[in-house]
Amino acid sequence: MKKGAIVLIFLFLLVVPLVSSLEFNMPNEFKQGETIIAKISGNFLEPILEENIFFYRGHVQIPLIYDLIKLQEEYYLYAQLSDKPVANYSIKITDAKYYKGINVVEDDIIQNFSIINETTDFSVNPGFISTKENFFIEVQNFKDSKITVDIKTTEDSSEEEDFFSSLFSTSEGTGNSVDVLSGQIKKINFLVGDINESFLTNVELSSGDTKYEIPVYLIQNETTDDLNKIKEYEFRPSEFKTVNLSTNSSTTRVLQLHNTGTMLIENITFGISDSLKDFVTLSLEGVDELEANESITLEAYIYSGNKSQTIEGHIKARDYQNYYAYSMLDLNIIDGYIPLPGENITEGRVVPNVSKTCEERDGEICGDGEECSEEVVTSRDGACCLAECEEIKKEGSGMDKWVGWGIVILVVLFILWFLKFKYKRARRNLDLFQIAKGKRRF
Repeated sequence: MKKGAIVLIFLFLLVVPLVSSLEFNMPNEFKQGETIIAKISGNFLEPILEENIFFYRGHVQIPLIYDLIKLQEEYYLYAQLSDKPVANYSIKITDAKYYKGINVVEDDIIQNFSIINETTDFSVNPGFISTKENFFIEVQNFKDSKITVDIKTTEDSSEEEDFFSSLFSTSEGTGNSVDVLSGQIKKINFLVGDINESFLTNVELSSGDTKYEIPVYLIQNETTDDLNKIKEYEFRPSEFKTVNLSTNSSTTRVLQLHNTGTMLIENITFGISDSLKDFVTLSLEGVDELEANESITLEAYIYSGNKSQTIEGHIKARDYQNYYAYSMLDLNIIDGYIPLPGENITEGRVVPNVSKTCEERDGEICGDGEECSEEVVTSRDGACCLAECEEIKKEGSGMDKWVGWGIVILVVLFILWFLKFKYKRARRNLDLFQIAKGKRRF
C-alpha cells in the first residue's frame, strides 16, 4: 500500500509539470510583412494584460500593432510585422504569474523569433475573432502579382464541414477563394448564420507558402434578423505623415473614425500605444454609438517635451466585441525646429491647428459690442460662443459721470482753498505812522 502510494505520488509529480507548464505556441521564423498569430497556454493565477506585452528588436523596445484576447482557457496574441526589417526579435510578457508543476512562478515570459529575408504572400488583420455577428478579415497582398487566397475551416469530418459551410458564407459568393491584386488590401466579409451555442473554431486562409489559422469564437446570438449586415469601421487617415515639431512645443492632429459598414457599432473606446502615452492625449475617451455611414472627429493633442527623439506609435479604436481600427502616428521631435505658418498636415493637406469652424461647432462669433454669456471655445475662425452673444451693457455709466464731476469739484475746491490760504497769510494791515517814522513793516 505504501509502495502504491509512493508510485502514485511519483507519477503525479511527473505528469503535472507536463500538463501545467507554460506553452508559447508560435513559429520561430517569420517572413517580412507576415502576421504573428500565437497561442499562449498555461495555468495562470493572474490574467495576462495587454499593457504587459512588449516587443524588442535585439535589446531595443519597438512599437508593433498587436492585440491580445482570452478565448475559453487560452490566450491568443497577434501582431503585425509590416515594415519591420530582417533581424532578431523577442516578445516579453512582464509580471506573469502561473503554475509550473506544483510551484508558482512569477517571472517574465520571453519568446524569441526572427524575421528572415523573404517576403510573405499576404498578411491578415485581425489575427482572431470573437463575435456573435457578421465579421470580416482583412488581407493584404505583398507579392508583385495577383494571388488567390483560399478560405476554409479546419474541421475534418464531413458532417462538421457541412455544418460550418452552412454557418459561414462570404460576401465574395459561393466560392471558397478570393483574388487579391498586388498591394491590394481586401476585406473578406463573413456572414454568420444562426448560432445555437457558443463555440471556438478556426478559419484557414492560405496562398502559396503562407497559411494562417485564425481562431474564431462565435457567441450564441438571440436573433438573426439581418444576415446581410456587416460590421467594419476605419480611421481616416489610417496613417499620418511623420509629425515634425520642436522641443517644448505642441500641435494637434485631426482624424475621423468612419463606420463603413451597415450596422450600428456600440461602445467604442479610444487608446494610444504605450510609446505615445507621454506625448499624446485624445479629445475623446470613446463613443457610445456610431451609426452606419456616420463619422466622429477625434483630435490628438501632441506635446513634444524637452528632448529630441523619434517616436513610433498608433491610435486605436476598439469596440466591445474586440474589433479594432488603427491610425499610425510617428513623431520627430527636433530641437529648434521651426514649422511653417499654420503647419498641421493631415493626409497631404494643410489644416489649422483647430479642426472645426465656429459654425461646425454650432456656435457663433460675437460681434463688436457683444460678449458671450459663457466661456468661449477655440475654433478655426476665432473665439466661438456656444451660448448666446449679448450686448455689452454699460452698467454704472451714470455713476461714472458723477464720480468724474465729484473729482472736478474737489479739485476746484482745493485750488480755492489753497489760494485763499496763501493770500490770507500775505495780506497785512499797513501802519502809516510807523512808515512815517521810517520803519517798514511787512
